[in-house]
Amino acid sequence: MAEVDLRRYVETLLPFDDDLFKSVLRDADEIVIAAVAGGSFTAVVRSPLAILESQADRLALSLAVSQSGYFEGNLPVWMVEAAIQGALGSPTAIEGIPPESLVGIYVMSLKEISGRLGDEDLSRFVDSAIDLASEALRAYRQANEATD
Repeated sequence: MAEVDLRRYVETLLPFDDDLFKSVLRDADEIVIAAVAGGSFTAVVRSPLAILESQADRLALSLAVSQSGYFEGNLPVWMVEAAIQGALGSPTAIEGIPPESLVGIYVMSLKEISGRLGDEDLSRFVDSAIDLASEALRAYRQANEATD
């Protein structure tokens, strides 16, 4: 896998830019998108911002994402909460969520959070998101090398 400009991808999510994200998606590998979306989501969820501090905030995000129209039908609300728990470090929280749904949860959550926070707040997480995405890509590559 060639070296990837992760910053280019992360900056379409932090803050979320729908048109730019769609245009960047066209030439992106699925694994890169998953790593970037997961890294960006994790950086925001682990942040000291109060956006997901209360159970009510998390429920509001879960409902907004599950009913966003992005998913075929409504996504079960527990999946969004499980994604948040996974980002906070619970490795088993995301078991049972199809990978394509998980990536969609990350992207739609970032879109929803971008609507609640300013660009400056979200831009602060770009470097952290790049580091997390890079770690995820490295782990994926190592796992693939081990199975080859």
